[in-house]
Amino acid sequence: MNKFFVKNSDKKIGGRFSYLYFLFFLLSIVSGKLFAQAPCNPPLPINVNASPSVLCAGNTASLTATGANSYTWQPGNLSGSTVSVTPAVSTSYTVTGTGALGCTSSAVYYYPVAALNNMTIVANQVPCTDTLTVSIPGVVAFPPNAAK
Repeated sequence: MNKFFVKNSDKKIGGRFSYLYFLFFLLSIVSGKLFAQAPCNPPLPINVNASPSVLCAGNTASLTATGANSYTWQPGNLSGSTVSVTPAVSTSYTVTGTGALGCTSSAVYYYPVAALNNMTIVANQVPCTDTLTVSIPGVVAFPPNAAK
């Protein structure tokens, strides 16, 4: 009799369950998941840095996340540890990081965007002289000799 093949009559009912259990165990190892997934404790420490720290409307900045293996950013559904953004107004960005064991953690970064101010310059030339008076509404005073 070939030792690799066993007749059904030679199998015991307990043996069948042992084979099934062993098969399930092997499949769980191959798929990367054992019977219960370990809790993510402590959670991933996701940190976000921005360059520059304050942005003028219409300019581009870089957001960089650290602390995980892969990252997804919202809004925009961007991916990667560093992303480029061009927000028109101050925006909160949420980054979700995924670690090596599949654990996830999120961080929110509020990116302040400075509004572009419209400036009006009023110039009055005194007739028949070389004098020009310049004023900017809303500006109280310039330092002495600031502009000539």
